[in-house]
Amino acid sequence: GRAVFDRPLKVNWASKSGDKASESEANNIFVGDLNPDVTPSDLEKAFSAFGSIVSARVMTDPTTGRNKGYGFVAFVDREQAEEAIGKMNGEWLNGRQIRVNWAHARGVTGKVGAPDVAGGSRQQDYWTVYQLSAYTNTTVYVGNIPVGHELMGEDTLRHHFSNCGNISQVRINEEKSFAFIRFETHEAATTAIAYLNGTEFLGSKLRLGWGKD
Repeated sequence: GRAVFDRPLKVNWASKSGDKASESEANNIFVGDLNPDVTPSDLEKAFSAFGSIVSARVMTDPTTGRNKGYGFVAFVDREQAEEAIGKMNGEWLNGRQIRVNWAHARGVTGKVGAPDVAGGSRQQDYWTVYQLSAYTNTTVYVGNIPVGHELMGEDTLRHHFSNCGNISQVRINEEKSFAFIRFETHEAATTAIAYLNGTEFLGSKLRLGWGKD
């Protein structure tokens, strides 16, 4: 197929229904196994030929600043995303074959795998996580935070989760090594739990779940 930054892409439609779901979330594509040098601009450039992009995000490690091997591309409408899927599947991007699955999948039994910093692979079902709490809940519980680490702080924690969506508040309980992060949307909070639970943050494996809004 056509080469895009010398890397093959495999893309699947990211779908989620519901009156309360925003178009950008419903038209979101998960792109995994990215080369460490891929940036949000690279993703945007690779997919922009197919329509207007709401956002192109690459999840990054707060310590090294390098990407964690996966990201998301959200289109303005479904037709644009579908065209991107049809034409980009099997293409190349930066010389490495990537793994793609649904970012938001309703009624899909398969799970989305996202690499963690330790080199392993986690699998979380986005839609299952989505339904575990009320749509009005946007708060994520973050356990096992490394309170004794010299780089630990609100700014570092915000950076680790920032690519999941806009954050409105971060509360850290240093005595009990946990924090609560409030996002602006339920979708962003779900993304954090589904893809960052079990990832490494400053040497600690994070435990994520729904908090109380």
